[in-house]
Amino acid sequence: MGDAARFVVRRFNWRPAGDRFIRLPGEVRLASFATFDAAENDRVAREAEVRGRVNPFKCGTAWPALTTFPEAVFRDWVADSGLAPPDGGLDEWAAWWDGEPASWTAEQRWRVWDGLNRVRFFGVIERPVSAVAYAVVRVMWEYNDAWYEPGAEGGRTVRAFRSRERAEAERQRLDSEARREWDDRHWVETRRWELSAWPALGQAAGTESTDTFDRCGVPLYEVVEIDIGEHAS
Repeated sequence: MGDAARFVVRRFNWRPAGDRFIRLPGEVRLASFATFDAAENDRVAREAEVRGRVNPFKCGTAWPALTTFPEAVFRDWVADSGLAPPDGGLDEWAAWWDGEPASWTAEQRWRVWDGLNRVRFFGVIERPVSAVAYAVVRVMWEYNDAWYEPGAEGGRTVRAFRSRERAEAERQRLDSEARREWDDRHWVETRRWELSAWPALGQAAGTESTDTFDRCGVPLYEVVEIDIGEHAS
């Protein structure tokens, strides 16, 4: 059966909306593991990387999008950690986070994130054991009269492989080939990507295209894991 899916790590579909970010329907399957603990460890590592780059109070346009806690309860939750939360709406909370003192401890930052229980970038789901394939997907960058941003549909499948190693090799080949076509200056929207490919949310990179790709990790292709059925051969 080859690589069988059991516990699947998924990336949620966060998108820019003005100076904020909203979570839209849809997700991208990144990897599968034989045990929940292995999948959860992978999810936690990805989540921690993004949290180090993101202002959580910009992830949503209204308070209920961030947490199930009423704002007054959340304010007490934060104060119980020894921090001094702001008074006001999301803009004040976002400014408070941007001005985060160096004296905050890791435990205090964790408590804020823990209370914002709807701001999550990855998840783990259990799936029936099934054969999987690895699709090489072209990211459909679209020009919006100001800069480039990834299309809403997630990309266009180019090829599929039964092993991640072969898919990754093809992704690298296609990516290197495609970069040579970007021979002018471009503004590239880089806000939706996770791990090392996700710069600080709210920043766009305006530089020579090769430097943009190398420094910001802007992908032209990615590998997506998909189910192909229990009896696939």
